[in-house]
Amino acid sequence: MAASILLCMMAPLSLHTVAQVRALERHWIDVVGMPSFELMSRAGVFAMRQLRARWSAARDILVLAGGGNNAGDGYILAHEARRLGLSPSVLALTPPQMLRGDAARAAEQCVAAGVPVELFDSTQLVERLGQADVIIDAIFGIGLQRELSAELCSVVHLVNASERPVLSIDVPSGLCADTGAPRPCAIRADLTVTFIAHKLGLNLIEAAPWVGSLVLGTLVDDAALFERTASSIGFVAQRLSEKALRQSLPRRSITTHKGEAGHVVVVGGGVGMPGAARLAAIAALRVGAGKVTVLCHPSSVASIATAHPELMVRPIVEATAISPHLRNAEVRVVGPGLGRDEWALQVLHAVLDESAPTVLDADALTLLAGAKAGRLLTDANAPVRPWVLTPHPAEAARLLGLETSEVQADRLSSLAKLEALARAIVVLKGAGTWIGCAGRTPHLCAVGNPRLATAGTGDVLAGIVAGIWAQQADRAMADSALLAAQAAVWLHARAAEPQERAGSSPDRGLLAGELAMDLARYLP
Repeated sequence: MAASILLCMMAPLSLHTVAQVRALERHWIDVVGMPSFELMSRAGVFAMRQLRARWSAARDILVLAGGGNNAGDGYILAHEARRLGLSPSVLALTPPQMLRGDAARAAEQCVAAGVPVELFDSTQLVERLGQADVIIDAIFGIGLQRELSAELCSVVHLVNASERPVLSIDVPSGLCADTGAPRPCAIRADLTVTFIAHKLGLNLIEAAPWVGSLVLGTLVDDAALFERTASSIGFVAQRLSEKALRQSLPRRSITTHKGEAGHVVVVGGGVGMPGAARLAAIAALRVGAGKVTVLCHPSSVASIATAHPELMVRPIVEATAISPHLRNAEVRVVGPGLGRDEWALQVLHAVLDESAPTVLDADALTLLAGAKAGRLLTDANAPVRPWVLTPHPAEAARLLGLETSEVQADRLSSLAKLEALARAIVVLKGAGTWIGCAGRTPHLCAVGNPRLATAGTGDVLAGIVAGIWAQQADRAMADSALLAAQAAVWLHARAAEPQERAGSSPDRGLLAGELAMDLARYLP
């Protein structure tokens, strides 16, 4: 059993609501016939195994146990720690005799094994926390449906202030497993060991300060059975993985030539802004596009062409002269450094085509959100267009007529609104980028770091999307655009990770140009 559980540990990519996780658990109990206490026992043993893997030298284990099944998991862990020769103890926030069902059975088993179980005493908490090698948070699980009281928040604050390692069982106590938000406070775990299936809220980047490292134990032996059952019960999203990148960029034939690798046309580089278009163009080349042309304002031509002779650069004086340059384009990127003046607006109108594969970024999105171009984002009943929109939160807010804070408050809902508005694939950038398209399952990129919080990295992403998309055989299909967007977001995030070398900062210091130039290192 143990080996099987470890193999299933991180395989599932589906993200579920609390209601869906509960339904999945009931399926294992009622349909598959797995006793609920067996599930609890597996959870506690699995959590103990993760504790030893993370803190192998820990001996004094302090379990803070609440009043539900989450507490039962904690008692099982303490029992297993005792069996392994460690020194566990339990502080019970709810008297063990008040527990019911499986939790009561787990507590009785723990006491019978000789584990010290004491009633919680707030006056001794600081001392007890300081004596622990690892603190186990088994106070609340996914069943928490209310705000924590002031008394419980004081416990949470003391745990967080203890500076001792914390392992949270299933969910950091106080954190909403659906939204990833504290209620109003939550345990800050170093490691969260969650069970059954991935909870949506725990995978949101916003929840990272409370979740810490996240490990999933499905608690079942058959990975294929898990996937079938989870799909039948349903999920709200999926975690993005490297699979999209491998699918979108299969190994090329040795006879491949540039004409088969796609032609990207970048439309941008308005007055005084050549850099953004240049970054997008180089990113497209770096991920394998065969040819890249930049259509820009005459004032930007010299800067772009001189810096990168690999690019074809064409000046656009009048928007009416742009059509001939678009004829052989497989994918267009519109917006990087385009500007927001009359020249930019005229160019945007000349370039937009309902049937042409197009990445819309930066200034193009702002112009589309304006009164003069807003009519282009209408008619929600029409088919999905082969367009990819890549707004950051402020651009998304402009498109939706909302405040940026409203977009950030519920990013998944904002994604759905953008999908309906634009009838296109949407990449909602930010900490925890979402990729979606109406009628398809949204994907969450749960990797990334603040090194991307610098000017130009969004332009690089737009170029990556176009470069990967241009290499697809079925470019006009929405599924091709969606796959390219997923692959691009994954590659963009992974390429931003700090290198293992002296002087490399883990959270700052990356230039967008460096990111673009380094992309090939991470290609499959």
